[in-house]
Amino acid sequence: PIDWVKIDRSFISALESDAGSREVVSALFGLCQAMRLPVVAEGVETEGQREILKSLGCREMQGFLLGRPAPASEIQALASAVS
Repeated sequence: PIDWVKIDRSFISALESDAGSREVVSALFGLCQAMRLPVVAEGVETEGQREILKSLGCREMQGFLLGRPAPASEIQALASAVS
């Protein structure tokens, strides 16, 4: 069974410059909505990409725009500070 669909960064990186990538990502969101599958967009690096994804209904994103990779100890410390 499929729990999540992750859209590869190769599609996300071209969102602002390539209409074909926007069409593919839009179609994937439509398909996932119809199947009631959550979607995460991988490799979000610009505000433009984030805005396009938000307009398509994307709620889950990951990438350098949102946070840099960090050691587990830093993530744990951050999570402890927030809770």
